[in-house]
Amino acid sequence: MQIRKSKTTAPFKTINLAIALCLFQASASQGRAAEPNQNLDSASNRAALTQIEDLVNTTYVVKELRPTIILKLEKAWKDGRYETNDPDLFARKITEDLEEISHDGHLYLSNDPARYRAEMAPAKSDDGLEAFRRNLVVRTNSGLSKMEILPGNLRYLRIDAFRWTPGISQTTYDFAINFLKEGEAMIVEFPLLPHSPKQRSRPIKDCCRPQI
Repeated sequence: MQIRKSKTTAPFKTINLAIALCLFQASASQGRAAEPNQNLDSASNRAALTQIEDLVNTTYVVKELRPTIILKLEKAWKDGRYETNDPDLFARKITEDLEEISHDGHLYLSNDPARYRAEMAPAKSDDGLEAFRRNLVVRTNSGLSKMEILPGNLRYLRIDAFRWTPGISQTTYDFAINFLKEGEAMIVEFPLLPHSPKQRSRPIKDCCRPQI
């Protein structure tokens, strides 16, 4: 589980704040390294929420929103909104509440055990975060998931995520741009972006920034 934050009105910046939050065993509080755990319970959810609130309170760039966000999360907890053993549902509900207050599509929680393992591995190893990002870019074609020539030489490009690795993604995007330029017209679809459903009407130019 990870939480990322940025200030939407500032230059795009994504900062990793916490990894695999609600997948941790309580062993972390006993001085041992936390291990991913897919079985959530009230104690692990509460521990995750406390860590999220601490990170928001100390690092979220829009300082004036920090108390309001924390109050929102605490009220939701008291109302039983986060009572679930499903890590994806837990992350989705937290994200909805974070974005309701912040209106910041880059402030969100995601359930990503693979990324957590990469974060915990030695940085320059084959299992580290740099290798994880590179492999993800290769597997997903930098997030450009579909290119198609439609009737009338209408060029279609689907972008599911903005992912960037130097030496790979530039070539991928150059190819896609040339593909689009050779058409009579073009459709560029962002079905999964921005992250927040409430922000999907934002101009495309506001979305076209690399995601790390």
